Amino acid sequence: MAARLVYIPRMCDHAETLAAALRRCGVPAEVLPPTDEKTLELGRKYTSGKECHPFTVTTGDFLKKITEPGFDPQRSAFLMPTASGPCRFGQYHQTQRIILDRLGYRDVPIFSPDVRDSYGRSMGLGLKFRRLAWRGIVAVDLLNELAAAIRPDEKTSGAADKLHAYYLAMISKAIEAKNGGIFKTVKEMKRDFFALPRLNPGHKPLIGIVGEIFLRCNPACNADIVRKVEKLGGRTYTAPISEWFYYTNLGYIYESWLRRSPQGFARALLADLIQRWDERRLGHRQPSALKLIRLASPYLHHTFKGEAILSIGKALDLIENGAAGIINIMPFTCMPGTVVSAIAKQIEIPWLDVSIDGTEGVNLEIRLEAFMHQAASYKKSVPRARERK
Repeated sequence: MAARLVYIPRMCDHAETLAAALRRCGVPAEVLPPTDEKTLELGRKYTSGKECHPFTVTTGDFLKKITEPGFDPQRSAFLMPTASGPCRFGQYHQTQRIILDRLGYRDVPIFSPDVRDSYGRSMGLGLKFRRLAWRGIVAVDLLNELAAAIRPDEKTSGAADKLHAYYLAMISKAIEAKNGGIFKTVKEMKRDFFALPRLNPGHKPLIGIVGEIFLRCNPACNADIVRKVEKLGGRTYTAPISEWFYYTNLGYIYESWLRRSPQGFARALLADLIQRWDERRLGHRQPSALKLIRLASPYLHHTFKGEAILSIGKALDLIENGAAGIINIMPFTCMPGTVVSAIAKQIEIPWLDVSIDGTEGVNLEIRLEAFMHQAASYKKSVPRARERK
């Protein structure tokens, strides 16, 4: 495996630190270029149109790479994790395998870390890789939260974006370096972001963004909705990537208990405790997956696996912390997203469901304007709500 260059889809900024963690463990890795029209053209050519948008995009990214001059099938591989539950994500790597085989690329492997052990045996690299990757994920979660919190009120336009780009590179460098330094880097990052001059901070309505993990984090695929909200006078908090890993930890603990596997139970519990400890050392605190499930329990049973229960739980957590509106982003025809949309009718707060198929346009702009007007009115009606900083 080490002889192959592993290509990682650019789902979000976290892909850069994942690649850095792989390189630190001796695996050549590279993040694929951002999604563009060529990506969508190739993805749609080899899919039926019934699949969810992230599948089309990631398939197009893979196909764009293999058609580039100099691509070597004998020294290349792709990364596409998998999962269980009521979501088509678990079928991505299997269908992409069929497509690559039919195109004559049987020798190009697709590495698919599995959710069943909370990605514990990711590509056979063990604990070192997992811990490096986790620290990168948490650090980038924090980076994105800082940028989203400060950018809407920044005194100098572009200052937060400039810091974001700088510290994304520094975090990746710290993850890949032999001497580490990630904790020092994050400490300096927080200091520099909080030092940015701001104008009237905190007066804009806070919009929570939940939903399908790929789309909510990928501005190239979600119509750059964060910037649209900011342009309309809001600020955002996007559910972090790290919540999914805590959720898979909890699933591994629960499944080990059901199977009466003391070894699996102990391994899963220890991994969760270590990850939580690292998160606190990096200065990032999130509610536990168990809390999110408990928040969602009046609406969904805990055995309903996947993103739906996290989206409902996180939305309620954000509302408790002062959100004035919730945006639920989902692929077109997404079952978990549709479940969330149905449940949302029982939650009394401005709520916008955004179904993505790659053809978003004026209709989204109009709906978003109306939603932001509702959120601004809601914020005025509950002025004492405690807002997430």
